[in-house]
Parts: sequence; C-alpha cells; structure tokens
Amino acid sequence: MARTTVPAAHLDKMLKERAVLTPECERCVIGDVVEIPPDETGCNWRVSQIQGSGCFDCLAAMGDFIEGLRAQFLLEVDDDMDPTLLTTWAIQ
Repeated sequence: MARTTVPAAHLDKMLKERAVLTPECERCVIGDVVEIPPDETGCNWRVSQIQGSGCFDCLAAMGDFIEGLRAQFLLEVDDDMDPTLLTTWAIQ
C-alpha cells in the first residue's frame, strides 16, 4: 500500500484527537510530529514526545494507532530544511 503525503498539522490533529478519546492519555501531552530520515519501513516521521503522568500507559494505548498512521502516511517534506539537521536529530 502506498503512503499518502500529508502536512504535519494533519498528523498532529489526528494524534491529539485520538489522545483525547484515550483514557490512558488523560494526564499526558502528545508532542508534535517531527521529520526524521526514512526508517527501515520508509516512514519519515515520529511523535516528538509523550510526557506527563502515565505516559507509558498512554504510549501503550496509542501504539497501534501511531504505527497505523506511520504505515499510512508520509510527512510532507520541507525542501528548505538542512538535511544535516535530520541526521543530527536521528542520532540523539
């Protein structure tokens, strides 16, 4: 299945709307989607962070949903971004 390319705001909205409906995420903050070099599956984004009380439970509850989105969507790439920033970000 080919992935659909979407802006970060679209992915952020879907993630945050799902988190609101997920009781385990009640006290957590879902970070924004960030661009990464394509991984072994070809996906070029990840969630920057999930933090707060119970964030491990939130991640467990959202994990399949996040992986489903990663399988369906690619992040729209900003061609003006310095590619060395992506490499540095992925190493950290």
